[in-house]
Amino acid sequence: MYSTYLGGRDGDYGIAVALDSSGFAYVAGRSDLTFGDFPTTPGAYQRGNAGLRDVFVAKINPVAEPRQTVEPPPVKTQGNPPPPPEKDTTAPVISGLKISPQTFRAGSRLAQIARRKRPPVGTTVSFRLSERASLTFSFVQYANGRKKGARCVLNRRTERHCRITLIRGTFVVSGKAGGNKLEFQGRISRRKRLAPGSYTLQLSARDAAGNVSATRQATFRLMR
Repeated sequence: MYSTYLGGRDGDYGIAVALDSSGFAYVAGRSDLTFGDFPTTPGAYQRGNAGLRDVFVAKINPVAEPRQTVEPPPVKTQGNPPPPPEKDTTAPVISGLKISPQTFRAGSRLAQIARRKRPPVGTTVSFRLSERASLTFSFVQYANGRKKGARCVLNRRTERHCRITLIRGTFVVSGKAGGNKLEFQGRISRRKRLAPGSYTLQLSARDAAGNVSATRQATFRLMR
């Protein structure tokens, strides 16, 4: 039977102990960072704490060896661990929104980010993004109406004039940081397409952190 002391000035905890056939004791546990002075011997795998908490495995010789000195590891001076990265609160920025040509014939293709030149049916929506984001394309038409209380309604001949915003369709695609081009032929989905007429495209972006950009607008006219 023998005994010894293992640990430094901090909260060091032995969790498991095992003996081999030669009487060597193996102690496994945890060492905290406050002082970082858990004792080690020269040639140890790691001489000091590397994080807020470190695990250790120590082998203890049952025969005293006075020539072997146990040295405390160098105390770290950098203080507390670095703080976590700040939350992303910067909204993506859409710039340079352009529809070219602004008057085009409807086609049958679904909207997709352009990868190569396509036939002249349809148009190309081009813009730049400050970061990767989810893009919402909304297609809006405006109609003249009349006030009915706080609402603006169609088919009313009295009261003050007002303008009604009619959202004819939306879809969402993923955009990349930098320049983007989207080919559009008038289709909103596989089953829905815009009717011929004049429209305002409203484009907004939402990044992975939930930040939403300012809405950008561009007008176009869809022909048969």
